[in-house]
Parts: sequence; structure tokens; C-alpha cells
Amino acid sequence: MTSIRRCHDVDLILDLDRRIMKRASLLGPKAVERGAWWVAYDGHKPIAYAGVCEGLEEWKGLGYMDRCGVLKAYRGQGIHRRMIKVRERWAKKQGWKGLWTYTVPWNAYSSNNLIACGWQLFEPKWISYEENLVCWVKCFDGRSWLDLSLAEGRPKRKKAA
Repeated sequence: MTSIRRCHDVDLILDLDRRIMKRASLLGPKAVERGAWWVAYDGHKPIAYAGVCEGLEEWKGLGYMDRCGVLKAYRGQGIHRRMIKVRERWAKKQGWKGLWTYTVPWNAYSSNNLIACGWQLFEPKWISYEENLVCWVKCFDGRSWLDLSLAEGRPKRKKAA
């Protein structure tokens, strides 16, 4: 039986990130410390991790759903979807309006899991991002990302000194 628990062990999360993503971790200790993280276990064996943190200041009330990874031997068992739901429930308890995240175009599995969990594609034109990212949003009150972006207005950028 797979269980999912909150995790405050920075080293465990960074180790899972390195093992699952098969490269040096893009996460740093500060990124882990500023968010809320969960680890999925098969018995006592850590098999997946996922995080969420406060979103950009410009998008008041939207949190950012950070990385999620599942060990290859455990993929296809619904763990990623469960990790999405855990983070959504936590974000709602924080009083956030919704969450946003991104995937890369070649990761159809994550994209399909987001769609299955009710997420929508969106194109945040007012931020700078790499063109190889696919952005997603889920508003908890049922609004679409377009409604949200129009209601919030386009964020103002600070001018460089």
C-alpha cells in the first residue's frame, strides 16, 4: 500500500529529485525549504516526491505546484495524480485561489494527469519563460484562467534602476 506523507527532510527530497530526474538536481535546499513537500512511500521505501509553494507576487492568491517525480518502477499506478490532489487540498486550506505549474512538451504523462485532474492550459504572456514550457492552471472557484487574468489585471513590472 502506497502512503503519502508531508516531508521536511530536505536531503531526502533532493536525493529523490536526483534519482528520478536522472541528472543533477535543479532544486536547491532553499527551494525545498520555502515550500511544502510530500513523499510517497511503498512501505518504508520512498518512491515519489512533490512540492508546492507560494506563487509569484504578481499572481496574488495563486500558488505554484513545484516538481513531482515518481520512480520508474512505480509509474502508471496513479501516484502522480494522487500527488496532484494532495497539493490541491493543501493549497485550498491555505486559502489560495488556485495553482499553476508547467510541463515540458515531451512529458505527455504529466500533461494527461493534469488534464484528468481538471487543469487547463494557459499562456502567461506577461512573464518571461522558455518557449519549451507548457503552462497549466487550476482555479479552485471554477473560473477559467482567462477570467482570472482579466480580473487580476496585467501585473506591473518594476523598472530597472
